[in-house]
Amino acid sequence: MLLNLKNRKDQATFIKGLRICSQAMIFVQMALVVLVLLVSLHLFLRLVGQPGLTFLSDFFIHIKYFIVSLFGSNIKSSQPEVDGELVLFVLFCIFMVYVCYQLKEVNKKVAEILENKFEAERIKYEEIFNANLQRELLNDTMKLSCAVLAVQLKIKSILNDPVKSTMVTAEKMMEIKQRVLTDFFTSIKDIKNVSFSKDNDILVIYTTNFNEIDNILFTVESKLDELSQKYRLEKILIKAKLAINAGTQSDTPKAMYKEILPLLGLNYPGTVLCFGNVKGRYTVSNGGKYIININGKYEINGKVETVWAFVKKY
Repeated sequence: MLLNLKNRKDQATFIKGLRICSQAMIFVQMALVVLVLLVSLHLFLRLVGQPGLTFLSDFFIHIKYFIVSLFGSNIKSSQPEVDGELVLFVLFCIFMVYVCYQLKEVNKKVAEILENKFEAERIKYEEIFNANLQRELLNDTMKLSCAVLAVQLKIKSILNDPVKSTMVTAEKMMEIKQRVLTDFFTSIKDIKNVSFSKDNDILVIYTTNFNEIDNILFTVESKLDELSQKYRLEKILIKAKLAINAGTQSDTPKAMYKEILPLLGLNYPGTVLCFGNVKGRYTVSNGGKYIININGKYEINGKVETVWAFVKKY
């Protein structure tokens, strides 16, 4: 019954009780040793013709009654001056000191065995608990089956001639910007199993299969590199800010997109940013072209958030 203690508080209380018993045994041993010394001194004084410890005479009478109640009244001593009951009491106390020592050792061993058993049970319980927690976490993570990739393009004229640069009007830049966005969309429109939407200069790519995010992101980055090289010849610099979010089937693309808008505001061109949910989901996905490293901690919407970044393996 004692070994079936499952509550850790009950186990600790039981072990504490055993230790208190061990301490009590030590106290009893000390008390018995004191009694042995007192009675032995009394007997020695009587043996050499002295009156003994007369101030303890009433106490010794109670001891005699105790011994008689245990062993009977036919107790004799080889020395008339020495009470046989007191001699037997000394022997009885010495025996009880030995018994207390043995009980204390047994108690100590039992406490050690139970402590080891309880510790093994605790470790086993924690392993099962952690395994269940990891399983639940994995199940919750795998529910993040959808993904949104937001791509924001920033376009700037890099004409070396300041005079010519000033001739690039806002209308002209708007025209170039629209052309860049059109070229970019045309280059990635053949990506399969995705849907596209646009929010000003931000292109939003949505997929219901998170495992495809590896190929989607790789394709988008490759096309951005090609686009950047193409327009660099026209003295146009293209920078892209990217952010990824993960969600369940019940999460709308719009809601997922709004969650990562602050990441685009961190202004890390050329870096694909995400929150911890994407990192966790990507870790258990089929992706293998990227690793996700910590980018930093930032205050976002009044809270300090950890932001992660995708990094190509090759």
